[in-house]
Amino acid sequence: MLPKLVNFLALQANWHLCVHGLARGFPWLGPATVALSVALHVLLQPRRLRQLSFIGLVTVYGLFFDALLVALGLISFRQSPDSLWSPPAMLALWPNLATVFPLCLRWLKGHYVLGALLGFAGGISAYYWGARFGAASFPGPVPSSLLCIGLLWAATTPAILFLHHRFFSLTPTRGDES
Repeated sequence: MLPKLVNFLALQANWHLCVHGLARGFPWLGPATVALSVALHVLLQPRRLRQLSFIGLVTVYGLFFDALLVALGLISFRQSPDSLWSPPAMLALWPNLATVFPLCLRWLKGHYVLGALLGFAGGISAYYWGARFGAASFPGPVPSSLLCIGLLWAATTPAILFLHHRFFSLTPTRGDES
């Protein structure tokens, strides 16, 4: 129970450090704490190479996901308002998120509808509060932007759940346990 609680608290603390750091002029504060948190997470987990691979894939997915949100005019990030790419503080939220799938969100394994509902609500909440705290803004109408973001997250969370299941249902390979 304690590792799950620590994992959840790290997710929340890192989210706040990324968002508030970006909004308050400390854009590297969040990425630095996420890097430390992810390193500690990987060191404490079995199948470290798969953990790193999974975290890397989720991060790359997140890079393109946020670029899609910007391209669709749903969000604009502070520090890069004219860029398609999210700033490092926002990109750091993706490896941060990836660390909760093996611990906090393990109970969602195979429950893709629940994952979609959680993604819908969590996506709306994260982007709404990120904008309220000043890390981003909505170029268009807020309700329709949030609805679209929620729907995209409703598809994203089950996709990440599926990816996590595929990564960790495979037979360990040599060197995978180190």
